[in-house]
Amino acid sequence: VLDKWLYEGDLPTKANSQFFIKENSISHLSNEDLWEKKYDLLRDQVPSFISDELALKVMVTGKSINFLKEKCQEQTAILDIVDILKKAEDETFDSLIDGRVENRIREAYVVTCAHLLDVLKERFHFNEHLKAMRRYLLLGQGDFIKMLMELLYHDLERDGREILKHNLMTLMGDAIRATNARFDEPYILDRLDITLMEATEREKGWDVFSLFYHFRDGGPLSCIFSQKKVMVSYLKIFNFIWRAQRTEFILSKAWKDLQAYDRKFARSLGLGEVFHMSHALISAMIHFTRQVHYYLSFEVLTCSWEELQARLQKASDLDQLKEAHFDFLSSVSTYCFLSQDDKPLSLRYRGISDEVVRYISVLDNFYKRCEDEKLRRHNFKLRANIGDRSGEIDVAE
Repeated sequence: VLDKWLYEGDLPTKANSQFFIKENSISHLSNEDLWEKKYDLLRDQVPSFISDELALKVMVTGKSINFLKEKCQEQTAILDIVDILKKAEDETFDSLIDGRVENRIREAYVVTCAHLLDVLKERFHFNEHLKAMRRYLLLGQGDFIKMLMELLYHDLERDGREILKHNLMTLMGDAIRATNARFDEPYILDRLDITLMEATEREKGWDVFSLFYHFRDGGPLSCIFSQKKVMVSYLKIFNFIWRAQRTEFILSKAWKDLQAYDRKFARSLGLGEVFHMSHALISAMIHFTRQVHYYLSFEVLTCSWEELQARLQKASDLDQLKEAHFDFLSSVSTYCFLSQDDKPLSLRYRGISDEVVRYISVLDNFYKRCEDEKLRRHNFKLRANIGDRSGEIDVAE
């Protein structure tokens, strides 16, 4: 039974009651749960000559073979594993004494799990997809994100209930073609998508927009990037970083507008002090957002990413790979104040960014009032000049 499980992933029905690996009879098991829930380790049935650590390797080895067959469509025999099986054919129970069974288990574990990881990385491009999610969902592709914000700005300024996904998808395609994102492989760009959350009455497009990276094909990567855990975490992190990037983006635009309107109105309308105070406040806001940007880019994402890469290189099976990736997301979420304990701090940061947006709106209204006032004074001068030439100046006016 042990050999059949280690080398073929087969678990005879009659062995379910005595072997320490059990197949769960769950109907309609989703792709995401295939690795996690299909098999269980019955620790109370593990023989005394097999340690807990070794029993876990036995379970992972058989799971890996089944995963290769069912999700990776690896139907042909793995030659290295067949060689191990041939070496073990003549061994009997007496081999337990000199530890040969333990060596067989460890060798089968190493060969099988290494093959699975190679298939995921080489055939299904795990590393490339992971890097793409770092660039797009964690906003690491700077030129693309900047271009996307510029193209989507007017749409996302509208009521969140009015924006249409297909319009945004068209603009996202334009952003891809205009930046280095166009050099990404089609199997990456085809997965890049946009999702819109349900908008409330006061929410703008910025509040409901999210980039998304889908794994709807049901392939093996959908078991790693599960919708229930992993992609939800990516979505939360994206929304936090997107809000920070949006704040920095609109402040940069507000600074340029302020410079232009300062030259236009400060002296002519006698508003030099008002514009001076606005410069000081915008400068303080920009300094704050740049500090947040540095914190997110380097102290959070870069450091966590380097730690993830180190752990992925050391991962010897799919469980360790999934754990390293999940810990990466947990670490980033914590440092982005997305944990339950940091909720007050997260709400405080959200309040600050909302105040920035409101202040920019106040400035826009102020500029409109300045335009109206300048036009009013200009019209008054025209009428005064006309009245002066005709000798009929309206004193009351």
